[in-house]
Amino acid sequence: MVLTTEDINIFKKYGITVIISNCNKSASKDKSLPVNSYLVTCEKENEQWYDIIMGSRYSIFDAYYDRFGRIVKKIEWTDGRINPRLWDIKPKEDKKRR
Repeated sequence: MVLTTEDINIFKKYGITVIISNCNKSASKDKSLPVNSYLVTCEKENEQWYDIIMGSRYSIFDAYYDRFGRIVKKIEWTDGRINPRLWDIKPKEDKKRR
């Protein structure tokens, strides 16, 4: 199951950010993820999928439970090592000097 744009916008109200939706479990081994990111294992009607979410564990559970019901099976840390404040910041372009 892939999270829709509407789902992602609702999750933002809980203070969480969807990094990757419907990914492979091995995607959580990426060291360039933020430190406060989690691999969420979900299961609905014998279909299992994984999402990588940034935020607090309680907010993640609340968002999924309020939106989809009892589908969260496990919430685990990822191997991310980047400070959340520095994650996803694009470096400024250097202006050419004359």
